[in-house]
Amino acid sequence: MSQQLESWKALQHHYDTVAKNFNLKEMFDNDPERFDSMSASFGNIPHETLPLILLDYSKNLISKSTFKLLMDLVAEAKVDEWRNKMFHGEKINST
Repeated sequence: MSQQLESWKALQHHYDTVAKNFNLKEMFDNDPERFDSMSASFGNIPHETLPLILLDYSKNLISKSTFKLLMDLVAEAKVDEWRNKMFHGEKINST
């Protein structure tokens, strides 16, 4: 079903035309600030400067365009609605 979504088709097109040729070394060479723009941290460990949670996408074969397309897929697939249903105890999986 997800492969029928327009956002999935756009993501597949992105892969077929651009992303399958990504080279991580080149991506870092072209953007020395890649880690800063492709990571997020949340909270801090008490009495430390380290983040409690660090999500580092910079070392994955993903670009800002890829990330946007993934977020479009998340929105179109209504992931947030399904997450909320799950957290409220609703059955979301029929298997």
